[in-house]
Amino acid sequence: MTKRLKTYLGRITRYIEREIEDASQASQVARREPWQRANRLVNETRKSKYKLLAWHARL
Repeated sequence: MTKRLKTYLGRITRYIEREIEDASQASQVARREPWQRANRLVNETRKSKYKLLAWHARL
């Protein structure tokens, strides 16, 4: 199940990347933080030292 969720999240991150490229400068700044968090979740493993435990938590 985790693999499937990471697949979905990977699709979402790629979608957000495409939106960021096509958006205006002000809109890019607003979309960059969710993209960074999603990208961080995709790349973390079980042994990652600093895991993102909650989406709403500060980085």
